[in-house]
Amino acid sequence: MSVKIVIKPNTYFDSVSLMSISTRANKLDGVEQAFVAMATEMNKGVLKNLGLLTPELEQAKNGDLMIVINGKSGADNEQLLVEIEELFNTKAQSGSHEARYATIASAKKHIPESNLAVISVNGLFAAREARQALQNDLNVMLFSDNVSVEDELALKQLAHEKGLLMMGQTVVRRLSTARRSVLVTPCVAATSVLLAHPAPAARS
Repeated sequence: MSVKIVIKPNTYFDSVSLMSISTRANKLDGVEQAFVAMATEMNKGVLKNLGLLTPELEQAKNGDLMIVINGKSGADNEQLLVEIEELFNTKAQSGSHEARYATIASAKKHIPESNLAVISVNGLFAAREARQALQNDLNVMLFSDNVSVEDELALKQLAHEKGLLMMGQTVVRRLSTARRSVLVTPCVAATSVLLAHPAPAARS
């Protein structure tokens, strides 16, 4: 097994972006398995289950970016790394024409029919953004790492009081692992939060 490991200290990307990049990385020619994620305990657990967790990766901190490439026989891992890093540039360029708003409240004002906020920001700010979304009558899918149990419980209680859904990272990851999808059309970015319109009703 030929494995290439890269750790980029203090390099943060949100979970939604990294899941997209990881998916695309696994489709590259020569890749047996690729894993691109922040070095959280949950993600290290995934690597352990895959048999790819090394002492070097174990020592990585929450704010570090991990790129793990398990190349197929004869593959050039250095070239695969170049191709995977290029995916980050493609991601940045593809989002350059998205509408952006300073707050969730302003995004909701401009898109009043939106009913879902997909939140993937640094864990230090995630609870605040999720609370704003709920206060603006939006269901929440929270991808962010390192949200305290107390904050997540308070958010779920607020959602219950308002008759809304509040899905934390564990639920969201399980849905992703099960390869289920949420239909949203179209989306508008507010910082690192996506607001989504309800899907149009099917015609008979």
